[in-house]
Amino acid sequence: MKNFLSHLAKKNGLSLPDFAEKVKVPYQTVYNYDRGTRTIQEDFAEKAGKILGVKPEEILQNYKESDAEDPNHKAGVAASEVLKILSDDLLTQIIQHIGSIFPKADNTLRQSLMNALQEISDEKARRELTKPRAGDVK
Repeated sequence: MKNFLSHLAKKNGLSLPDFAEKVKVPYQTVYNYDRGTRTIQEDFAEKAGKILGVKPEEILQNYKESDAEDPNHKAGVAASEVLKILSDDLLTQIIQHIGSIFPKADNTLRQSLMNALQEISDEKARRELTKPRAGDVK
């Protein structure tokens, strides 16, 4: 069920932005999770479950069920797997020109692709920040 997070947040007296603040995740990420355009990570589901009073599995299962029916989500997931091997420069160019690369894609599919690209870009940046550098002491 899409909007499950916003439903649970409201049930707990929270707006989605308030919930995002409590779970310490950017609002845009929570919004994309809620809409089903970004795959929910297990660590997020654990934090969210504690705040919302549900088991993490319930959150993950709700979105997996809706994902199975959503062809745009499937396209976004497939794109994210392919894009993991792209260089940073090529990734940046694709993000800048997504509309001309996929001119016939509907807005939902284009947004799913953009979300997947952004997720990959963010993950690459996190890996760079945590990568040991020459001269670092363990």
